[in-house]
Amino acid sequence: KIQNNIDNTTTSCSPISSSAVLDYDGSGDNEIESNELDPSQEFNNGNIHPFSYYYERMKEPPRSMIESHAVFGPLKKKGGIERYNVYRVVKTKESNIGTTISKSSDKEEVAIADIRFGNNLNGHDGIVHGGIISLMFDDAFGWGYEAMGASIGKSMSNDDFPIVVTANLSVNFRSPLPAESDVVIRVYHDKTEERKVYVSARMENHDGTILYSEASALFIKLKSKNIL
Repeated sequence: KIQNNIDNTTTSCSPISSSAVLDYDGSGDNEIESNELDPSQEFNNGNIHPFSYYYERMKEPPRSMIESHAVFGPLKKKGGIERYNVYRVVKTKESNIGTTISKSSDKEEVAIADIRFGNNLNGHDGIVHGGIISLMFDDAFGWGYEAMGASIGKSMSNDDFPIVVTANLSVNFRSPLPAESDVVIRVYHDKTEERKVYVSARMENHDGTILYSEASALFIKLKSKNIL
């Protein structure tokens, strides 16, 4: 099951859900086409108890920030980024799953992003531009860092939860990503060393059978929030 932090309800349905999703104002206007990901039925590799974790949808940036935000502002529209829902991994109190959510034994999945690309973000005809893919990785990494904070009860509004900036972003393109595709970005926390936060991610189709690209990044924790 998945807990929805919008209305504090739990739902259970198929991986590709036709269910409406409540918008952030609770209006239910955020109904999306039937191929929207339902993280409540994420594939289980056989090593994880089905009730040891769930996915909780994260809230979009405040409306005051959306207009100037690269993804949620000019790109989030028909033909652009048509869907961008981010979920954080929430472990239950009984859970001791550690890194086993991840496909990689040495990483811990902290968030997933469900994205639909439209047909106006291409480089080669019919293929999503690599720069757009890199942008989405970078933004998803930011959400992953926020998810890490949420797991310990911290948010950007807390003085003791530092802002991070991207020092390095590396993307390896594995398969061409067709326009009008539905993908998932899985974000992993690799390690933290003092002010350095190392993360990585995979962009794949919903059932994980196609790996489109992989990325890694180094975040640096700022010493003061007044720098930005």
